[in-house]
Amino acid sequence: MAKPTFVVLPVMFAYMAQLATTLNLPGQSVQSTVLINSAIYVFGGDVHLNTVANLYVLDVSQPWNCTTPAWSNSTNDTPDMLSAMDNAIWPSPDNNSFYIWGGDNYDRKPLIQSGFAQYNVVNRTWSRPITNPNTPKQRAGIVAAWTQGIAYIWGGKSNEYTGDNSTQEFDDIISFDMIKLLWNSLNVTGSIPLYRSWYTATILSDGQIVIIGGYIRRQLNATSDLALMSDIPVFKILNICVSAIHQHYDMDIPKRHGQYTSPTSRAHCCTDYISIIICCGSDGLRYYNDVVVLNTRTWSWTQPDIVGTAPTSRSGHSSVMVNGQMIMFFGYKRPLVYLNDVNVLDTRSTPFQWTGGFTPGPTTTMTSSGTEQSDVGVSGLGIGSVIGISVAGVFVVVVAAIVIRKPWRSHKKQSVHTYHQYQ
Repeated sequence: MAKPTFVVLPVMFAYMAQLATTLNLPGQSVQSTVLINSAIYVFGGDVHLNTVANLYVLDVSQPWNCTTPAWSNSTNDTPDMLSAMDNAIWPSPDNNSFYIWGGDNYDRKPLIQSGFAQYNVVNRTWSRPITNPNTPKQRAGIVAAWTQGIAYIWGGKSNEYTGDNSTQEFDDIISFDMIKLLWNSLNVTGSIPLYRSWYTATILSDGQIVIIGGYIRRQLNATSDLALMSDIPVFKILNICVSAIHQHYDMDIPKRHGQYTSPTSRAHCCTDYISIIICCGSDGLRYYNDVVVLNTRTWSWTQPDIVGTAPTSRSGHSSVMVNGQMIMFFGYKRPLVYLNDVNVLDTRSTPFQWTGGFTPGPTTTMTSSGTEQSDVGVSGLGIGSVIGISVAGVFVVVVAAIVIRKPWRSHKKQSVHTYHQYQ
C-alpha cells in the first residue's frame, strides 16, 4: 500500500519546485527584448521611475502558462552594468551573445561607451567590446534592424536623461559591423526624413527597413509631433537610399501616431516578409490594446479578426515572435500602473487568438539576418526582434513589429478608428 505514496511524492516535489522557482517580477516598462535560440532575454527598463539593469530569461523550448511563465533571473550576471532603458538590442551572428547600445536613465548620467556592451549567453558574462573611435554619441528612443552581421540604427534623441546639458535629435543612419567591430555613419541618398525617435523598424527580405510611428521634429527648437501612421520612411540597404511612402488609400488609417507595439522589426521571416503587425500603445492621450496590420505590398492597413480576451491597454511594452506566437511583455497603463504580465497572440491561423499560454514548435534558431529558422520549417510568422519606442514625457513605448511568412487573407475594409481605451 506504500507504493502509491512513493509514486505521488516525486510529482508533488516537482510541482513544489516549480512553484518555488516561479519568479514574481516587478512591474516595469521600456525594457529591451531579444530572442536567441530557445530563450528570450529581457534587459533593463523602468521599474516605478527607477532605471534598472535587471536581466530576465524566458525559456521558449517548453510550454508554459501566461500566469506562470518559465522565467529565470540572471540579474546577478550584471553587477557592473549601468542601468539603462529605451536602448537598442540585437543578437550576434553566431547566436552566442547579444549587444546593447544607447538608452537613457533617471540618474541622468552618460553611459560607458555610450551604453555599448555585449552579453555572452553561453558563459553568462558581460563585456565591453573594443571598437573604433567612431562610436556614435549616446541616444535613446532607437531601434536596431540587422542583416548579414550588420546592425542599422536611425535617429534617436539625447537630452538630460542621457547626461547631456542640451537636447539633440539625430537624423543620421549608423551601422555596426559585428564581424569587424566597426561603427560607421552612412552616407545616404534620397530625401532624409524629419528627425524621429521612439519608432518601430522592420526589415524586409529585400533589404528595406520600414519605419512606423514615433515622434518627429519638423525643425530645431520646435516641439515634437506624433508621426502619422501614413508617413512611412523606407531605408533601402542595398543602395543606401531613403524613400518615403505617403499613403492615399480609401482604407482607413489608424489614428494613433506615436506609441505602439509591433512584434518584429529587426527580424525576418522565411519567405515573403509581407505584413507588419502593430499591437497596443498610446497616442499620448489614450492607451490601446487593439491590433492592426500593414501590408507592405499595397501599403494599406487592415484590422484582423481576433478572438480571446485582449490584454490590458498599455504602452512601454516589448514583443517577440516565436513559432507564430507574439509574446508581449510588461508595459504601463494609465494611471501610471506598471505591468508584469506576459500575453500571447497566436497568429498561426485565422482568426488570430489571444491565448492563455505558449506552445513551442520545432527547434528554433536565429540566423545572422534575424530570421527565425526551424529544423522542420517555420509555421506562420518570422520572429520579431525590432523594438521601437515612443515617448510621452520621460516615459517611452517599446515597439515591436512582426513580419508574416505568407500573404494575408483579404479582410473586409473595416474602420480601425474604434479602440479600447483603458478606463
